[in-house]
Amino acid sequence: MMEQRSAAVNGLTVNYGEGPPNGPPLLLLHGSTSDWRDLGPLLPALQPHWHLYATDLRGHGQTDWTDAGYRAVDFFPDTIAFVQEQIGRPAMLLGHSLGAIVALGAAAAVPAQIRALILLDPPLRHLDTPMSKLVAGHWFRGVLGVLEGTQAPDTVFRRFFPETDQAGVRALAERVSTVDPRSVEVLLNDQFYDGFELTPLLSRVTCPALLLYGQLERGGLVRPADAVVFERQVSQGTAVQIEGAGHLLQWEQPERVLAQIAQFIARL
Repeated sequence: MMEQRSAAVNGLTVNYGEGPPNGPPLLLLHGSTSDWRDLGPLLPALQPHWHLYATDLRGHGQTDWTDAGYRAVDFFPDTIAFVQEQIGRPAMLLGHSLGAIVALGAAAAVPAQIRALILLDPPLRHLDTPMSKLVAGHWFRGVLGVLEGTQAPDTVFRRFFPETDQAGVRALAERVSTVDPRSVEVLLNDQFYDGFELTPLLSRVTCPALLLYGQLERGGLVRPADAVVFERQVSQGTAVQIEGAGHLLQWEQPERVLAQIAQFIARL
Protein backbone atom coordinates (compact mmCIF):
# COMPACT_ATOMS: atom_id res chain seq x y z
CA MET A 1 0.00 0.00 0.00
CA MET A 2 3.06 2.30 0.02
CA GLU A 3 3.77 3.88 -3.36
CA GLN A 4 7.41 4.70 -4.09
CA ARG A 5 8.19 8.22 -5.22
CA SER A 6 11.23 10.46 -5.53
CA ALA A 7 11.85 14.13 -4.88
CA ALA A 8 14.69 16.65 -4.96
CA VAL A 9 15.48 17.35 -1.31
CA ASN A 10 18.45 19.35 0.01
CA GLY A 11 20.44 18.75 -3.16
CA LEU A 12 19.72 14.99 -3.25
CA THR A 13 17.25 12.82 -5.11
CA VAL A 14 15.44 11.16 -2.22
CA ASN A 15 13.44 7.96 -2.62
CA TYR A 16 10.46 7.50 -0.34
CA GLY A 17 7.32 5.50 0.18
CA GLU A 18 3.98 7.20 0.66
CA GLY A 19 0.72 5.70 1.83
CA PRO A 20 -2.90 6.86 1.45
CA PRO A 21 -3.91 10.10 3.21
CA ASN A 22 -5.72 8.33 6.05
CA GLY A 23 -4.84 10.85 8.75
CA PRO A 24 -2.13 13.24 9.95
CA PRO A 25 1.37 12.86 8.48
CA LEU A 26 3.76 10.37 10.08
CA LEU A 27 7.32 10.16 8.72
CA LEU A 28 9.25 6.92 9.25
CA LEU A 29 13.06 7.01 9.41
CA HIS A 30 15.07 3.80 9.15
CA GLY A 31 18.29 2.57 10.75
CA SER A 32 21.79 2.28 9.30
CA THR A 33 22.37 -0.25 6.48
CA SER A 34 18.62 -0.53 5.90
CA ASP A 35 16.03 1.39 3.85
CA TRP A 36 12.48 2.72 4.13
CA ARG A 37 11.12 -0.82 4.72
CA ASP A 38 12.94 -1.04 8.08
CA LEU A 39 9.74 -0.32 10.00
CA GLY A 40 7.64 -2.71 7.93
CA PRO A 41 6.19 -4.73 10.85
CA LEU A 42 4.50 -1.57 12.16
CA LEU A 43 2.95 -0.42 8.89
CA PRO A 44 -0.29 -2.49 8.87
CA ALA A 45 -1.33 -1.08 12.24
CA LEU A 46 -0.29 2.50 11.49
CA GLN A 47 -1.49 2.95 7.93
CA PRO A 48 -5.27 3.06 8.61
CA HIS A 49 -4.81 6.07 10.90
CA TRP A 50 -1.97 8.07 9.36
CA HIS A 51 -0.68 9.50 6.12
CA LEU A 52 2.56 7.55 6.11
CA TYR A 53 5.82 8.66 4.55
CA ALA A 54 9.05 6.65 4.75
CA THR A 55 12.30 7.95 3.29
CA ASP A 56 15.51 6.26 2.25
CA LEU A 57 18.15 8.30 4.08
CA ARG A 58 21.19 9.58 2.22
CA GLY A 59 23.49 6.76 1.13
CA HIS A 60 20.78 4.13 1.60
CA GLY A 61 18.17 2.49 -0.59
CA GLN A 62 17.50 4.41 -3.78
CA THR A 63 18.41 7.82 -2.36
CA ASP A 64 21.60 9.43 -3.67
CA TRP A 65 25.01 8.71 -2.24
CA THR A 66 26.85 11.91 -1.33
CA ASP A 67 30.30 13.37 -0.74
CA ALA A 68 28.80 15.78 1.80
CA GLY A 69 29.12 13.40 4.75
CA TYR A 70 27.44 10.72 6.86
CA ARG A 71 27.80 12.08 10.38
CA ALA A 72 24.59 12.35 12.40
CA VAL A 73 24.45 16.11 11.83
CA ASP A 74 24.76 15.61 8.06
CA PHE A 75 21.46 13.72 7.97
CA PHE A 76 19.40 16.34 9.82
CA PRO A 77 18.92 18.89 6.99
CA ASP A 78 17.56 16.24 4.61
CA THR A 79 14.72 15.29 6.93
CA ILE A 80 13.99 18.89 7.87
CA ALA A 81 13.71 19.80 4.19
CA PHE A 82 11.53 16.75 3.48
CA VAL A 83 9.06 17.72 6.20
CA GLN A 84 8.95 21.33 5.07
CA GLU A 85 8.87 20.80 1.30
CA GLN A 86 7.26 17.40 0.67
CA ILE A 87 4.90 16.99 3.62
CA GLY A 88 4.27 20.71 3.98
CA ARG A 89 2.76 20.67 7.47
CA PRO A 90 3.79 19.59 10.99
CA ALA A 91 4.39 15.84 11.20
CA MET A 92 5.09 13.16 13.75
CA LEU A 93 8.41 11.33 13.31
CA LEU A 94 9.05 7.67 14.09
CA GLY A 95 12.68 6.65 13.81
CA HIS A 96 14.69 3.52 14.48
CA SER A 97 18.39 3.64 15.43
CA LEU A 98 20.02 6.12 13.03
CA GLY A 99 16.51 7.31 12.14
CA ALA A 100 15.78 8.04 15.81
CA ILE A 101 18.86 10.27 16.05
CA VAL A 102 17.80 12.04 12.85
CA ALA A 103 14.31 12.54 14.28
CA LEU A 104 15.78 14.11 17.42
CA GLY A 105 17.92 16.45 15.35
CA ALA A 106 14.97 17.57 13.26
CA ALA A 107 12.75 18.16 16.30
CA ALA A 108 15.45 20.25 17.99
CA ALA A 109 16.05 22.35 14.87
CA VAL A 110 12.47 23.03 13.74
CA PRO A 111 10.20 22.43 16.76
CA ALA A 112 7.20 24.08 15.11
CA GLN A 113 7.30 21.47 12.31
CA ILE A 114 7.42 18.34 14.51
CA ARG A 115 4.28 17.32 16.42
CA ALA A 116 5.73 14.36 18.31
CA LEU A 117 8.58 11.85 18.30
CA ILE A 118 8.73 8.08 18.67
CA LEU A 119 12.32 6.88 19.01
CA LEU A 120 13.21 3.19 18.76
CA ASP A 121 16.55 2.30 20.39
CA PRO A 122 18.75 5.17 19.20
CA PRO A 123 22.47 4.27 19.39
CA LEU A 124 23.20 6.31 22.52
CA ARG A 125 25.83 3.84 23.78
CA HIS A 126 27.93 4.79 20.78
CA LEU A 127 28.25 8.34 22.14
CA ASP A 128 30.97 7.27 24.56
CA THR A 129 31.64 3.62 23.68
CA PRO A 130 33.87 2.74 20.70
CA MET A 131 32.04 0.84 17.99
CA SER A 132 34.64 -1.92 18.34
CA LYS A 133 33.21 -2.64 21.81
CA LEU A 134 29.61 -3.02 20.60
CA VAL A 135 27.89 -5.97 18.94
CA ALA A 136 26.79 -3.47 16.30
CA GLY A 137 30.45 -3.06 15.36
CA HIS A 138 30.63 -6.70 14.28
CA TRP A 139 27.55 -6.16 12.11
CA PHE A 140 29.01 -3.09 10.42
CA ARG A 141 32.35 -4.80 9.81
CA GLY A 142 30.50 -7.69 8.21
CA VAL A 143 28.40 -5.38 6.05
CA LEU A 144 31.47 -3.49 4.92
CA GLY A 145 33.09 -6.82 4.02
CA VAL A 146 30.05 -7.73 1.92
CA LEU A 147 30.10 -4.35 0.17
CA GLU A 148 33.82 -4.66 -0.54
CA GLY A 149 33.48 -8.27 -1.70
CA THR A 150 35.74 -9.71 0.99
CA GLN A 151 33.01 -11.56 2.90
CA ALA A 152 30.16 -13.71 1.62
CA PRO A 153 26.64 -12.39 2.34
CA ASP A 154 25.47 -15.84 3.43
CA THR A 155 28.24 -16.10 6.04
CA VAL A 156 27.71 -12.60 7.44
CA PHE A 157 23.93 -12.59 7.59
CA ARG A 158 23.55 -16.08 9.02
CA ARG A 159 25.98 -15.17 11.79
CA PHE A 160 23.52 -12.55 13.02
CA PHE A 161 20.24 -14.13 11.87
CA PRO A 162 20.84 -17.90 12.05
CA GLU A 163 17.19 -18.75 11.47
CA THR A 164 16.97 -16.74 8.25
CA ASP A 165 16.21 -18.86 5.20
CA GLN A 166 17.86 -18.40 1.83
CA ALA A 167 15.16 -16.00 0.64
CA GLY A 168 15.80 -13.89 3.73
CA VAL A 169 19.53 -13.86 3.07
CA ARG A 170 18.90 -12.71 -0.49
CA ALA A 171 16.59 -9.94 0.75
CA LEU A 172 19.20 -8.74 3.24
CA ALA A 173 21.90 -8.85 0.58
CA GLU A 174 19.73 -6.83 -1.80
CA ARG A 175 19.02 -4.20 0.85
CA VAL A 176 22.62 -3.89 2.01
CA SER A 177 23.92 -3.70 -1.56
CA THR A 178 22.47 -0.19 -1.91
CA VAL A 179 24.39 1.23 1.07
CA ASP A 180 27.27 3.64 0.50
CA PRO A 181 30.32 1.98 2.14
CA ARG A 182 31.44 5.41 3.35
CA SER A 183 28.41 5.61 5.65
CA VAL A 184 29.53 2.36 7.30
CA GLU A 185 33.13 3.53 7.57
CA VAL A 186 32.01 6.64 9.46
CA LEU A 187 30.38 4.39 12.06
CA LEU A 188 33.32 2.02 12.34
CA ASN A 189 35.75 4.94 12.66
CA ASP A 190 33.67 6.45 15.51
CA GLN A 191 33.04 9.62 13.51
CA PHE A 192 29.24 9.40 13.46
CA TYR A 193 28.78 11.73 16.45
CA ASP A 194 31.39 14.31 15.43
CA GLY A 195 29.86 17.75 15.93
CA PHE A 196 26.93 16.32 17.91
CA GLU A 197 26.11 17.19 21.52
CA LEU A 198 23.25 15.20 23.03
CA THR A 199 22.30 17.14 26.16
CA PRO A 200 21.78 20.57 24.58
CA LEU A 201 19.99 18.95 21.66
CA LEU A 202 17.57 17.13 23.97
CA SER A 203 16.82 20.35 25.82
CA ARG A 204 15.61 21.89 22.54
CA VAL A 205 13.07 19.11 21.92
CA THR A 206 9.78 20.60 23.06
CA CYS A 207 7.24 18.20 21.55
CA PRO A 208 5.97 15.00 23.25
CA ALA A 209 8.61 12.30 22.78
CA LEU A 210 8.54 8.57 23.46
CA LEU A 211 11.78 6.61 23.77
CA LEU A 212 11.39 2.83 23.42
CA TYR A 213 14.53 0.81 24.05
CA GLY A 214 15.65 -2.79 24.27
CA GLN A 215 17.70 -4.77 26.72
CA LEU A 216 21.49 -4.36 26.73
CA GLU A 217 22.04 -8.10 27.05
CA ARG A 218 20.05 -8.61 23.85
CA GLY A 219 21.99 -6.00 21.88
CA GLY A 220 20.10 -2.84 22.82
CA LEU A 221 21.97 0.46 22.44
CA VAL A 222 20.29 2.47 25.20
CA ARG A 223 21.46 2.14 28.81
CA PRO A 224 19.13 2.85 31.75
CA ALA A 225 21.27 5.91 32.49
CA ASP A 226 20.67 7.16 28.92
CA ALA A 227 16.92 6.82 29.44
CA VAL A 228 17.18 8.86 32.65
CA VAL A 229 19.05 11.64 30.83
CA PHE A 230 16.40 11.60 28.10
CA GLU A 231 13.54 12.03 30.57
CA ARG A 232 15.38 14.78 32.46
CA GLN A 233 16.30 16.81 29.40
CA VAL A 234 13.23 16.41 27.17
CA SER A 235 10.43 18.42 28.73
CA GLN A 236 7.72 16.02 27.52
CA GLY A 237 9.87 12.90 27.26
CA THR A 238 8.92 9.38 28.37
CA ALA A 239 11.20 6.34 28.23
CA VAL A 240 9.96 2.73 28.26
CA GLN A 241 12.01 -0.46 28.01
CA ILE A 242 10.60 -3.21 25.79
CA GLU A 243 11.21 -6.50 27.57
CA GLY A 244 12.40 -9.37 25.42
CA ALA A 245 13.78 -7.11 22.68
CA GLY A 246 17.24 -5.96 21.71
CA HIS A 247 18.03 -3.33 19.10
CA LEU A 248 15.51 -4.44 16.45
CA LEU A 249 12.43 -3.70 18.54
CA GLN A 250 10.00 -3.46 15.67
CA TRP A 251 10.97 -6.92 14.40
CA GLU A 252 11.46 -8.69 17.73
CA GLN A 253 8.47 -7.35 19.70
CA PRO A 254 6.16 -5.51 17.26
CA GLU A 255 3.02 -6.02 19.37
CA ARG A 256 4.63 -4.48 22.46
CA VAL A 257 6.03 -1.62 20.44
CA LEU A 258 2.64 -0.91 18.88
CA ALA A 259 0.93 -1.06 22.27
CA GLN A 260 3.29 1.59 23.64
CA ILE A 261 2.85 3.72 20.53
CA ALA A 262 -0.95 3.51 20.86
CA GLN A 263 -0.80 4.60 24.50
CA PHE A 264 1.51 7.48 23.62
CA ILE A 265 -0.66 8.69 20.75
CA ALA A 266 -3.78 8.53 22.91
CA ARG A 267 -2.20 11.07 25.27
CA LEU A 268 -1.36 13.59 22.53
